[in-house]
Amino acid sequence: MLDAPGVPVLFTDWYDSVRQRALVKRDSGQLAGPGLGHDLRRFALGQLRWDAIRGPRFLLTYAQLLDGALLRRLADHRLIDDVGVPGASGDLVLPFEVGNCGWTVESSLTDIAHRGFLFSSVSGNRFRRLALQRDLAAVRPEEVERRLSRDGVAEGLAGILRDRAGVDSGECARLAAGWQFWIDAEQRSVLRTRRAQPLVDDLPSLRAEEFGRLPMESASGRAVRDRIVSDVTRDPETGVRRRSLVYAEIAVLEASSAPAEQRDAGTLKQAFNRCYHRTIARSEGAMLALVDDVGPPRGVRRKAAAKVAMSGQVVVFPAGYQDLLGGMTAGQWQHFLEVVDAELHAWWEEWDLAALQAIGDRLADVKYGPARRSSDRATRKAATAFATVAVGGVGAYADPNLTGVVLGSAVGLIGWIVTEPLAVAVGRRVQRSRERFELVEVWTDATD
Repeated sequence: MLDAPGVPVLFTDWYDSVRQRALVKRDSGQLAGPGLGHDLRRFALGQLRWDAIRGPRFLLTYAQLLDGALLRRLADHRLIDDVGVPGASGDLVLPFEVGNCGWTVESSLTDIAHRGFLFSSVSGNRFRRLALQRDLAAVRPEEVERRLSRDGVAEGLAGILRDRAGVDSGECARLAAGWQFWIDAEQRSVLRTRRAQPLVDDLPSLRAEEFGRLPMESASGRAVRDRIVSDVTRDPETGVRRRSLVYAEIAVLEASSAPAEQRDAGTLKQAFNRCYHRTIARSEGAMLALVDDVGPPRGVRRKAAAKVAMSGQVVVFPAGYQDLLGGMTAGQWQHFLEVVDAELHAWWEEWDLAALQAIGDRLADVKYGPARRSSDRATRKAATAFATVAVGGVGAYADPNLTGVVLGSAVGLIGWIVTEPLAVAVGRRVQRSRERFELVEVWTDATD
């Protein structure tokens, strides 16, 4: 089911560990005991299942992002049947692909243990996690190697967090069990992994965001903005800009008692996250799906996306389709995959928009029943559009006569899904700041 190379790789920032922590924190009242509360679980399953439909090879990179709070719970509760899709052998596999630092999840964990990694799934506020990062970086390499060799990678890393960074023993045990789940899943081919591509230079991503001209309210904010784009935030060994070093700079503003400096911290963090995700997408030759936590993408990207949605290259899914997917039982999800198997292959292999619309119609049948599908089409909404990103600006595939465009190395790209609001209303609704809006950005040259 997953051996269809037609749809280019998609990287979605929803799986970023930082975003996941924000989601869990915001909805913490929904949590039930050690697991997901009903609404949060439904949201997570809906997102994973939607990504399984829209691309057979969407990318969760790098393995360090498995530290995310929601994915940690996926591991805690072994939700393979709930999100899995049939692999080439017919056995269920997780519907994403992980890029490792090295060749395995264990090699990624070894890399984490040897440097100051900013854990997002560890309890505590951001200052506690920054302190943990510093404690981890201070552990001598020979001690790290001794512990990993003696205890195994997952248990060894958890032991370092417990003994050298003061993380609670119970939480360390849960962390170790979660990491061991990913290691075992990879070894059983339930989790598909490969070696991640090295990060390319992030200056084009910063220019696309116009990071150096971000409006700051304070002099301190402007100073931190300038330090972020300097060599201060680059790894001294690899020369790659590290988000943990950027966050350490922003932490100075976050700790301030001045409201303007705190607002500048939020602006810088959100903008840099977008730049970081663009750099990952460029490095992997992937498309990038972006959703802003605090509102829709900024001006030019919203306008560009609206032009795409109005061009007629649109597939309409039923309103609330992700919630509908998230509410399916494991058995219902597996049955749905069987029912739409032919349409999924036609979409993945040939970018057949009619096949993708047929999948949307199947979901509409589940929600409304076949008899009401046509009459209720006006209630079926949409919100994803394509825009291209080039150095110095953003453009859009807006030609209504365009039947295909080129992505990267002559990969054909035609139309995309509208997933919130109906195409005829996109021009008006997309301009409303309260509308949640997902944009898929495509770099015209992923190697420059």
